Amino acid sequence: MPNSPSAGDIDKLRQLLFEEDQEKIQRLQQEIEQIRQQISDKEALIETIDPVLGDAISRRIGQAKDEMAEALAPVMGAAIKTQIATAKDDIVDALYPVIGSTIRKAIAEAMRNLARSVNEQVERALSFRLWKQRIKARITGVPQDQLILKEALPFTIHDILYIHRDTGILLAHFDPSSTSRSSVDQELVGGMLSAITDFASSITEENEAKTLREIQYEDMTIFLEMGRHAWLAIVTSGAEPDHFRDQAARYENMLHNRFHKQLRSFDGDVSAFSDAHTLMKQLYNRVMHPEDIVKQTGAQEQSENHGLRYLFAILFIVVLFFAWQKMPDYLAARKLKAQLQEHLSASGRSLPSDLDLRVEGDRIIISGLAADAAQHRQMVSFLSRQSGSRLLIDKLRTAGPAASLAQVREAAMQRLAGETDIDPSTLQFNIDKDVLTIRGMVSDQKQRLLVASLLAETLPFRVLINDLRIDSTQQADTSRIYFPRNSMVMTPADTAALLQFIKKNTASAGTSILVSGYSDASGTRATQKRIAAMRAENVRQFLIKTAGIPEDKITTRSFAATAQALQDSSESAQTQSRRVEVVIERK
Repeated sequence: MPNSPSAGDIDKLRQLLFEEDQEKIQRLQQEIEQIRQQISDKEALIETIDPVLGDAISRRIGQAKDEMAEALAPVMGAAIKTQIATAKDDIVDALYPVIGSTIRKAIAEAMRNLARSVNEQVERALSFRLWKQRIKARITGVPQDQLILKEALPFTIHDILYIHRDTGILLAHFDPSSTSRSSVDQELVGGMLSAITDFASSITEENEAKTLREIQYEDMTIFLEMGRHAWLAIVTSGAEPDHFRDQAARYENMLHNRFHKQLRSFDGDVSAFSDAHTLMKQLYNRVMHPEDIVKQTGAQEQSENHGLRYLFAILFIVVLFFAWQKMPDYLAARKLKAQLQEHLSASGRSLPSDLDLRVEGDRIIISGLAADAAQHRQMVSFLSRQSGSRLLIDKLRTAGPAASLAQVREAAMQRLAGETDIDPSTLQFNIDKDVLTIRGMVSDQKQRLLVASLLAETLPFRVLINDLRIDSTQQADTSRIYFPRNSMVMTPADTAALLQFIKKNTASAGTSILVSGYSDASGTRATQKRIAAMRAENVRQFLIKTAGIPEDKITTRSFAATAQALQDSSESAQTQSRRVEVVIERK
């Protein structure tokens, strides 16, 4: 039996058979250990992978840009949001140097552009265009520098986006240039704006409750109008026009009202928001082409505007007419008041604080509270001299001591003469402090009340006692004939009635006839009295020629408009004033 191999022989044999494999295993172990060390050393790993990975990503982006964007957009958006939420201070520190430098460059470039534009405007200072701007600024009330700024930086809308607030998904989009964009670009824009707004919200204090309203990017401005479920982003350049933000808010509200149900139940399907494109186009046209909006809605709005213009024109003409009618009276009243003040100042007096002096056609009306009877007489006397052909209506009251008996008689003489047929000298007056008692005889109750009323308006007494009595020895029958405006001729019915009245009441001896003519308040005082006299004369001639009354039995007189007719301008009062009274007096 041959000798069996020893353990040492077996080891030598194994070494001979597996020597090459063992060397390979050792090399692999060494390489694995090197890889493990490289993995554990992050800095070394980055240095190793960075050139290869960067080159691979660059080639992949160049070969399939859309696919890379579609793949990275959800991850990058979520990563940015997470990073902002967890480490906002780090994000701010990282972005501050870049953003600060960018802002400084943008501001410097904008100021240079603005300076160039302003210089061009200044160089055209004498141009017709600048004068046109000045006129436009005066008319519209907009400062000229703002108009120049708007021309130097013309406003343009480049894009309008409607973005879901919670998801950042673009719901609708309007591009004025009509160039189509891929869905990937839209999602990227929506996600990026959503991330920026979340970032802005996160870096503000909780108690400030501020909302990002606009974003500046180079020479572009993105205006954000926040809604409850979505927000409107408008990409613009240039100086924004007046009321632009109001228009944006209005259309965001219109979009919300139109799609509020779809927004509340939004599940990612944007097809339900296809009509939003129409509203965004309307917003664009209203801001960029307002004249076209006027033309589109012009027929109705233009007619309404024309109607308003016509209405305002008519109102203006009416106001102008009344001003033209009243202005002479107003100016005359102011002139009289100034003259009266100068007259009183010369005697050491001043105008009453509540003095009201008006001129109404051929009348001067004065009212208020005089300091005493002397001031009352002074003002009335002065205005009587200055009134010319105008009638002075005295409604002044006196606050001072009561007038003397002589003053009362003088005032009664002036007021009753021409207003009634009463002889003031037949009246008796009794003064007890601020109480005046009037006694005397009048022909009827109407005359009794008229005398008391006229004296109460004129005399400065707190109480006036009417003790006038009706004379029973003079029973008078009266017939009244009324005339149309500017007429002096009696109608056949009037002549028949007057003839019957005369035959009935002149049978007894010792009767006489008093014919009194009256006029309304139209025309001057002289015209009124002339018309009244012609009416009375026509009635007198009728009584002589037709009724057979002797001339010596007839007395005629005429009066201008009474105080009642002057104060009451109604047609009924004026009709009552155009009359002739025929009174039968028996003795």
